[in-house]
Amino acid sequence: MRSGSRCDIGLAGCNLTARSWGVVASAIKSTNLLRKLDLSYNDLQHSRMDLLCDGLCSQSCKLKILRLNQCNLTMECCSALESVLSSTSSHLRELDLGGNDLQDSGVKLLSAGLQKLETLMMSSCGITEEGCASLASALRSNPSYLRTLVLCDNNLHNSGVKLLSAGLGSKHCELETLSDVFLLQAFWLSCLNGRMCFSGFSSEVKPLTPARAGSELQSTLHTKCGTQ
Repeated sequence: MRSGSRCDIGLAGCNLTARSWGVVASAIKSTNLLRKLDLSYNDLQHSRMDLLCDGLCSQSCKLKILRLNQCNLTMECCSALESVLSSTSSHLRELDLGGNDLQDSGVKLLSAGLQKLETLMMSSCGITEEGCASLASALRSNPSYLRTLVLCDNNLHNSGVKLLSAGLGSKHCELETLSDVFLLQAFWLSCLNGRMCFSGFSSEVKPLTPARAGSELQSTLHTKCGTQ
């Protein structure tokens, strides 16, 4: 759909063939108007990912939002995607990789370019403690532009949450929104460092002031977690 001087394309669930992916990559290269591309629920195999990323690395590509939810991506696809994220010509600011079995090794491959994103969605990606270490590193990067991080339905465990909390406590971290209730602990630990506080179950982050800190945290824990 065209809107003014920009173009958004939605091809989610279109059962794209190998030939179709070549057409998509060619279209990305041929226009500087494309801003949003949704390819979710299509089978994007490793060879097709190479085609797509070749288009995304084009100097003419000005894409800002890319959705690849449930595209059967694996760790092997992350290497090609990392080249896009690390490219100096990349304009990508929002990336949805939810529902793909990227695992910790995939997150590690992507981590070098993640700090350039503003929104990263990685729900149900098979991430554990090791992947949290890579994400925490991105949060600590200088500069880090990441504002929204979605990590629902991953096996982070307490150890992974603690690693993330260290990233949240960094002076370079500008994160505003986290996706899930289990990260309350991470917010709480960051509150102790005086940077931010957890605001209910909306998972929004806002500056922490000493006058508010104790009462707000106590209220949240009491209301949502049943503590006394």
